Amino acid sequence: MRRSQEPGRATAVALLGMGLASALAPYLGTVLKGVDPVLPFTLSGVSLALGTLGFVAWEARQRPANCLSPAMSAGRKPW
Repeated sequence: MRRSQEPGRATAVALLGMGLASALAPYLGTVLKGVDPVLPFTLSGVSLALGTLGFVAWEARQRPANCLSPAMSAGRKPW
């Protein structure tokens, strides 16, 4: 998120996702109470993978691959 052109938007989306997950957790806990325990772990793993892939794709579209940051073009390490 720190390499994006609009870092505030990425932070807002991440916080919105965490807020929605926190709001839905109690409801899903009661709905999945009598279900096999493998199902909630599978659902959480799939949702984590989809979220990660979404953020990776979003970050890749933020700037072209041949564009270097000023820190990298000056020969310094970005951290």
